[in-house]
Amino acid sequence: MKVRLEPYGQVNGEPHPDHPAYLNGARNGKALLEREFGRSTTQLTSHTFHALRVDILREMEAKFDEAFYRTIHNRFRSPNDISVTSYLHSHYCVLSGKGIADDTPVWLVQANHRYQRRLRKLLERKNGGRRLPLSLCLNDGKNSDNDRAWDTAVRGFLNTFFPNPSPFEK
Repeated sequence: MKVRLEPYGQVNGEPHPDHPAYLNGARNGKALLEREFGRSTTQLTSHTFHALRVDILREMEAKFDEAFYRTIHNRFRSPNDISVTSYLHSHYCVLSGKGIADDTPVWLVQANHRYQRRLRKLLERKNGGRRLPLSLCLNDGKNSDNDRAWDTAVRGFLNTFFPNPSPFEK
């Protein structure tokens, strides 16, 4: 199994109620992995599709039963949760020898990541016949739902990048 890790998303520090749920979940998973394997993980997983193996999920649930139980039974996200399907599963696979890190190009574009430049580069790659990323995540976090410039740029990009409707669109 190949696992994609983000080159810039660092997991450090302790969980904190004012920090994002994804980061606290990764921090809690990192602590479990350090206890289990004696090694520290630091990279967030990529914003792309993730293959999950049911046997590994069951194995992790048996090893980390208290953390799974706590996360499953929280009505809302909590700073004590673990991020099972992204952070924990991916890193567990690599550390247990049941997966390998993969460097297949995937792109994350966010409103706070110089998005206009990145969208322009993607269009240049496509128009120039150059290799495109395996997947592309146009992440709408960081209050981008209230950002008209982001909305306009993303809609323009999508209409240019995908000028023809797919057979699944009406």
